Amino acid sequence: MPDKLIKKLEKSGKIRKQKAGFVQIEALLKEAILDLEEAKRIVNLGERATYLLASTAMLKDVTPISK
Repeated sequence: MPDKLIKKLEKSGKIRKQKAGFVQIEALLKEAILDLEEAKRIVNLGERATYLLASTAMLKDVTPISK
């Protein structure tokens, strides 16, 4: 299903493939690690904030798509 969605979005011009170098991927991974560390620190303060930070970190981790 994700492949169909990606192809549909590419066809409509909403997204496009982009080459990502090691530097860009490394920067996103570093940001994701910081987000996860922050989520661990605030886990007892608020469930929603922790969820948002963790989900943002995961999105950063999987954003570069290369085949």
